[in-house]
Amino acid sequence: MRAGMWHEGMGPGFSIDKKRLGVLGLGNIGARVAAIGKAFGMECVAWSQNLTADKAVAARVRLVSKEELFAASDVVTIHLVLGERTRGLVRKEDLARMKPGAVLVNTSRGPIIVEPDLLEVLKAGKIHAALDVYEREPLPADHPLRK
Repeated sequence: MRAGMWHEGMGPGFSIDKKRLGVLGLGNIGARVAAIGKAFGMECVAWSQNLTADKAVAARVRLVSKEELFAASDVVTIHLVLGERTRGLVRKEDLARMKPGAVLVNTSRGPIIVEPDLLEVLKAGKIHAALDVYEREPLPADHPLRK
């Protein structure tokens, strides 16, 4: 954006119609995000450690494995509470499974993603990330995620 190329990252447009939205954490917020994705024509899948098939059906999403969620989604969005089981839940192997050009969205909690692993994948240019939260907040001016 600073270089005047804000539209270069994903091309001149990024249509979400007929894309797959992977929701990591299908609680109240995750279920609402899935409903919004469906309203925009997205196929929605979900995974979390406690997600049941009944809850997935009630939210009108398909329950998949964590591996499938990362490998087959065009957009992965995180909606989990930070705790012992979720800290560092998203690691290099998960990020490496993502499709080229896929987008990782985290508006939940920064430490759910292993930050050095995310930086490595982002530097390789394989995926994009939309982050509203970080392991350290506020994010220092010289932090690599700002680049």
